[in-house]
Amino acid sequence: MNAQILINAGGAGTRMGGDRPKPLVTIGGVPLVERNLLAALGAGAQALILVVPAAAPDLRAWAEGRATRLCAALGVTLQIHVEWVPGGTGGCLSFAGGTRRPVLMIYADNLTGLDLAAFDRAHEATGADVTVAVHDEPFTLSFGRVRQEAGRLTGYDEKPTLPITIASGAYLFDGDAVSAVEPARAAAGRLDVPDLIRLRLATGRDVRTFMHTAAWIDVNDAAARLRAERLLGQRPELERWARIGPLTEVCGAVLTRGDEVLLERRPETAKLYPAAWDTPGGKIEPGESPEVCIARELQEELGLHGLTLSALVTFDDVEPRRGWVRHHVFRAELGPDVSVAAREGQTLAWHPVGATGAEWALPAVRSLAYLGDPGAGGRL
Repeated sequence: MNAQILINAGGAGTRMGGDRPKPLVTIGGVPLVERNLLAALGAGAQALILVVPAAAPDLRAWAEGRATRLCAALGVTLQIHVEWVPGGTGGCLSFAGGTRRPVLMIYADNLTGLDLAAFDRAHEATGADVTVAVHDEPFTLSFGRVRQEAGRLTGYDEKPTLPITIASGAYLFDGDAVSAVEPARAAAGRLDVPDLIRLRLATGRDVRTFMHTAAWIDVNDAAARLRAERLLGQRPELERWARIGPLTEVCGAVLTRGDEVLLERRPETAKLYPAAWDTPGGKIEPGESPEVCIARELQEELGLHGLTLSALVTFDDVEPRRGWVRHHVFRAELGPDVSVAAREGQTLAWHPVGATGAEWALPAVRSLAYLGDPGAGGRL
């Protein structure tokens, strides 16, 4: 990938009806900012810049912790910049100054399946100064639309829904455009992306658009969060990325009995998520299908066989010790007469489905997020 990617999680540290800043709001059990990080890694980015606000220490802790470990697992360079004074949506580009490489900026509170690698290739092919990702978004008018011709009414549509082309919150800036940010920001005190684009147009620069049809939503309130959860269930590309490189595939099972789920505690010596509660499962062996793998794992670990399993979700993740991992998750409801035994010395326990916490392993949280209303984040 030619461009370096800047994930803009800066600003005033605005929170969305709770105690977490918007980029840390979870969709399908994963913070929005992490989903954008995974999308950037999946596009093949080798250099990432993450801008976080000083007013959100929990977001900074995530950046210095999990984000750093995920990038290190794939050998990707990560720069973390703290924005002490909000400089506008475009002002954070000054953190990418000093390089002549293009910068692809995305907002951390958007959820989208936009193909960042294709976006980068299109920008490079045109040689544009700035390229803006755009898409058609449906908007419902609050009024009736009248169509007329020469004073005669030819049509009347009550509160129609119309597609309007909007900016998707993803921008590619060439090196010249990036170098113009700091002077403009210093002169105005702050610089938003529309201001920067207007400045480039005023000086005759080549500004282009990249039209796409990928899934997209701006997560700004509780209603948008619910729509984003549903979107995950409808658009599988939001959970899988075409990462080039070694891929480990694993399977897991969400085993429920009424409103409880069966989890097993990982040993203290585990390389990944030690002492955390997780769903049963394991690594897919060469030549195995996910279906064969989960049947084998459940027999070996729990003595279960002949279960009716249904596919729940498949998602991609990056784990610090294994790198890129694809999780195939299945679900089964265990009747009261089905006995479960820990055949490998593991600790088993039934947990309320909605009880999550930091001690749970992340793959378990992501898997359980798909229980309940499909694509609506379940009961987590």
